[in-house]
This record gives sequence, structure tokens and C-alpha cells, in this order.
Amino acid sequence: MDKILAYKNTATINQWIGQIKETANHFGQKFIDQYKTIPGLPELETADIENLFMNPRSFFVLKLTKGEVLKVGDLTLSSEKVFDLLDRPVGLDDLVSSLEALKHDRDFRGTYAANLKYLDLIDSQLVVKQSRVDEITEMFSYYIESENQHNALALINDMLPKINQLMALCNTSNLQSIEGISIPLERIFKGSGGGTARTYEKDLKSIVDAF
Repeated sequence: MDKILAYKNTATINQWIGQIKETANHFGQKFIDQYKTIPGLPELETADIENLFMNPRSFFVLKLTKGEVLKVGDLTLSSEKVFDLLDRPVGLDDLVSSLEALKHDRDFRGTYAANLKYLDLIDSQLVVKQSRVDEITEMFSYYIESENQHNALALINDMLPKINQLMALCNTSNLQSIEGISIPLERIFKGSGGGTARTYEKDLKSIVDAF
């Protein structure tokens, strides 16, 4: 049977997507903007985002040396050593210091770092990946898909026209409320039992009272 969308929990969907948007707008974008002001740096791509924030020195060494491994004799220099040896453009040290300070930032370690993988970089703007939006939307979308659910829907569809016709004839103001809440159908059809054992029968008094 084909599944049928019943509803989406839009509040939760918006909350989850909103947290990632906050990572992009409130937290991440200022670093991207700062990056753009530094001369001689290659254009950033989506694939760069996590490494830029999580390993800034290694990231800039890789970019500025174009991936070349630097050695002294047989010894390979670490990224930290290579970074110190590089002729760094003005502003890069400040950016790296700001990025390295994030490891002491509780918000970054707690939320923002985990959301980096869900960000896209489009025209130098951080945005939520559409694939993540789709994934979150699907996580909080609920479907009629079991045989029982499909059978229930078919029965409800059969019943609805007659229920609506019945209620169009009904003067609900003449029906007494149950616990202060007016439930006309519960007055017209008297219920007994609970759960799957609950059954209904007609209430002749309610027909006299309300029709």
C-alpha cells in the first residue's frame, strides 16, 4: 500500500532547522566574511567549512602550500611549524586566533560544531543544506501506512458524508455537555467500554432532544 502523508510536526521541523540557521547566521558567517577580507586566499567551498573551523592552521597550510608536503632532510614538518614559516597575508593571524579560540567556546563545542556538516556555502553565504532540510522534514512527517491505518481511513471516508448529513440536522444546543465540553456525537451515540472493546449504540433521547 502507498503511504499517505497524515501531518508534519512543523514546529519541531522549524526548531531543528532554526538551530542550524543560527549556526550559519549568528555564529559562522562572521568568520566567512573575515576570510573574504584577507588578500591572496583561495575561494572557500562547502567542503572547506568543517576543516576551516576545526583545524584552522592545518587548513591554511594546505591551502597556501597547495597540498605540498614540506620537509627538512628526511623530516616532515608539522602543520604548526609550516604555518609559522609561511609568509602569511595580513589578517590571517587574527582569523586563525579567533578560530582557535572556539575550542574554549561552550556554544561552539555544544551546538555549532555539530551543525557545521549541515551547512552549504553559496555565493560566500552559509546556508542550511537542502538535503538536511529534507531529512529533518521527513523525520517529523507522519504517514498512514499500516494495513490497520488504511482500513481505518477507508471506514472514516465512508462514514464522513453521513456524519456530516446527520450533524447538519442536529440542534447541538439542546444536547447536554459531558464534563463541560459539548461533544454532540458522544451524546447521539452512547458509548460504553474502553479501548478496542468500546462500542456505541444510538441514544433515542438525544434524537428527541436535538432533532
